[in-house]
Amino acid sequence: MKELCKLIVPALGNALHKGQAGKIGIVGGSEDYTGAPYFAGISALRLGADLVLIMCAPSAAVPIKSYCPDLMVSPILSQEKSSRFETWIEKLNCIVFGPGLGRDKEVKHIVFTMD
Repeated sequence: MKELCKLIVPALGNALHKGQAGKIGIVGGSEDYTGAPYFAGISALRLGADLVLIMCAPSAAVPIKSYCPDLMVSPILSQEKSSRFETWIEKLNCIVFGPGLGRDKEVKHIVFTMD
């Protein structure tokens, strides 16, 4: 298993720039559930990813940002801003869907209709 991980995970060094050791997107976070996307994001950082973007509902953005300045937070899970998802999708290496999405009908609709 250790050898497999060495093949997948890039070797860290001083020559790397932000994002070259992994860019992780997390689609989650709602007004009532801000901890789940935070813990998913902070876990990704601790495992070696150096850019984590949490895409959440606008009501969750400020609490999540206040937990950790190392996480990028974008409140795009709303009708007005959902088109911004497309600009990020091509830049990310991995996307996690679900932590803290909650049961809001608008957020569910946006997530299930993402291209």
